[in-house]
Amino acid sequence: MVWGKGLMSKQGFTKILDLTVKPAVLEPEAPHPEGGIVFIRMAREDEIETLHRLTVSQIGQQVAPLEAMQDVYRHNPETLWIIFRAPNGDKSQAQLVGYYGFLHLNAAGHKALEARTLTPRRPDLSLLTPAGERPSAVYIWAIVARKLTTLTIPLVGKGLGIKRYGGLPFYATAATMGGLNGLKGYGFTGAGQEPADELGGLFHFYMPGEADRAPSSAA
Repeated sequence: MVWGKGLMSKQGFTKILDLTVKPAVLEPEAPHPEGGIVFIRMAREDEIETLHRLTVSQIGQQVAPLEAMQDVYRHNPETLWIIFRAPNGDKSQAQLVGYYGFLHLNAAGHKALEARTLTPRRPDLSLLTPAGERPSAVYIWAIVARKLTTLTIPLVGKGLGIKRYGGLPFYATAATMGGLNGLKGYGFTGAGQEPADELGGLFHFYMPGEADRAPSSAA
């Protein structure tokens, strides 16, 4: 998935993100409608091979190779966020059910993305910000979250933290019609001159920041 400049809708994610959560939350969680909880956390290095197998099974062989995922993770562990489902609420018994992958772009990476010279399958690490730094933009590298995006997108927002990631452009491309419809449903629009209704096109979205919070009501 990819995001870019231009007029960006703030409506889709604004409705589900908690803009009052400024610092990052270590393991944000939410109740699952069928019982138990769903929670996310940053991946550990020994889990990346499992995530890569999951990606290939859900998206296909055209995804980034395992070595690229490992290299990007070592550069910035905030790249990969795992989704867990704990049907009985016990996190120790939770099952891995998906993940989110991000490329945190520096200014040069942002320009490369807009010029369509960024290579997501094998990202140049010099175009990515290291852990702890505010990026210039974020590219949504992969999402495997079948029937869980509505629940987990707010958790990702809490995990990343509005303070550092709010007010940034997020970018994405869609490989399937389901993904394309999902992007548009969450407020993504075509970036620049990109077609807004074609697979592989570049889409973007503005992540609401502290300045987008509604003012408090007067007492």
